[in-house]
Amino acid sequence: MIRRAYDGTEGYTDPDKFGVREDFDTPTTLCDDTPRHALAKEVARELTRAQSLFPPIHSPHEGLAVIEEEWEEFKQEVWAFNLNKGRDTRSKMRAELIQLAAMCLRTIHDCIDKDGQ
Repeated sequence: MIRRAYDGTEGYTDPDKFGVREDFDTPTTLCDDTPRHALAKEVARELTRAQSLFPPIHSPHEGLAVIEEEWEEFKQEVWAFNLNKGRDTRSKMRAELIQLAAMCLRTIHDCIDKDGQ
């Protein structure tokens, strides 16, 4: 299938692989039964969990600190990863990336999209 990108270029894509429905007149949307949709739901659950446990992020500077903390935790798992030595940290890397994505969204929600309030 040929897919037109937003910049007008065209390329080939497999809708089953990427879980997209194609319509050249509308933006690409996620299908409800795809791995990407399930992943987005996981991030949303983590965001909800974090919002129930911690106060809002009050500034972009605080958001940066939270995001950097999650990034550093992800990096530690990447550096620990070595299948030849029996260190498979992919599940931990995945968990850290879910948390990182949630904190990026939380920073947007709590302080970036607040119009300076």
